[in-house]
Amino acid sequence: MAEGADLDDVWVLCRGVLEKGAPLDLTNETCALLRRTAPTAAISEVETEEALKNPESAEALMGTILSRFRESKRRFLDSMFRMTSLRDAGDIEGARQQMCGVLAVEIVPQYRRMAEEPLSQRERGHPRGSGPWPGTSAQSREKSPCASTEGLPSSPQYFQSPAFSPWA
Repeated sequence: MAEGADLDDVWVLCRGVLEKGAPLDLTNETCALLRRTAPTAAISEVETEEALKNPESAEALMGTILSRFRESKRRFLDSMFRMTSLRDAGDIEGARQQMCGVLAVEIVPQYRRMAEEPLSQRERGHPRGSGPWPGTSAQSREKSPCASTEGLPSSPQYFQSPAFSPWA
């Protein structure tokens, strides 16, 4: 798994390519960086190796990595804000649906784990003040936190459309 420093290095590499206006130099170090970072953006080894065959496709890979992290971060932070607002207003189900909505579309492992955490805290019945949820009953803890996905689109491709903004 890539460390945060690896993602920072990809940003720096991307900025350098943009400033130079020249193709990406596919050194062993650059390829190793992209190989380490691609899985953290849910890009397969096969896709990564194919992309590393030439500078243009490697640049596209780099862009995909950065784009996935940028979109995932925005989606997660927006939903956390809405979740907290709904929870504070007493709409626990609406708050839960915010994280379930993220889990329905999120492919970046780091952001999936981050979206699962508030739901797992709810399942464990954390009292108010020690987690994002007020205390929950034993009956509500027995259900899967995202068992009800009514109203949520089911196709990941739907969410990959450039025109789609699930949190607008």
